[in-house]
Amino acid sequence: MDLYLLPGLSADHRLFHRLELGQHRMICLEHPELSKGDRISDIAARHMEAIDRTTPHAFIGVSMGGMIAQEMAAMAPPTRLILISTWKGPQEMPRHVLALRGTHPERMITPFLMGRVAPLMRMLRWQLGLTDRSTEELVQAMMRSFPLSQLQRQVDAALNWDGPGTAVAVDAHIHGTRDRLMPIALIADPIPVQGGGHVMVIDRAREIGRMVLGILREA
Repeated sequence: MDLYLLPGLSADHRLFHRLELGQHRMICLEHPELSKGDRISDIAARHMEAIDRTTPHAFIGVSMGGMIAQEMAAMAPPTRLILISTWKGPQEMPRHVLALRGTHPERMITPFLMGRVAPLMRMLRWQLGLTDRSTEELVQAMMRSFPLSQLQRQVDAALNWDGPGTAVAVDAHIHGTRDRLMPIALIADPIPVQGGGHVMVIDRAREIGRMVLGILREA
């Protein structure tokens, strides 16, 4: 089966580099360059141009990538839709995140902030649940690969997402019990990963891979 992998905000194909999914063909859909005002549905529409709908395929989205995957599924249902560490709509967002919608917090992402690596990484280390140096270095490297304007536009698109345009059938929503960025307490019908943080697709890749393969076998 073709597995279309959708990375999260400020992430790319490296997010999945530890994931082993057997003989399935893994295809990472990198973030396109966003224009000001682009929404999650706009990103999804662009990605749909790369999908081979003549063969069985799955959308596997992490964080913001999970939102994009749901919008893609609303446009053309895949064989399997697997979400990891994401939201299914604003109803799963914490109150402090909902309070930011429409206030343009992305404007706070400035060259000054991005230049203060140490305090920025302290915050991310806690929110993302970074557990080891190699994962932390990978997160930093991915973040630095995006121009500041693209990070701002990704944040704006993710925060103001209202959920998929039409209802979609989610086959599995895998979520860590220690995800501080997207608390599991607000997630409907999650498959919990005990102790998993927001980037568990990296630091718990073997376990996540086994879970994904089990879901795909049901196809």
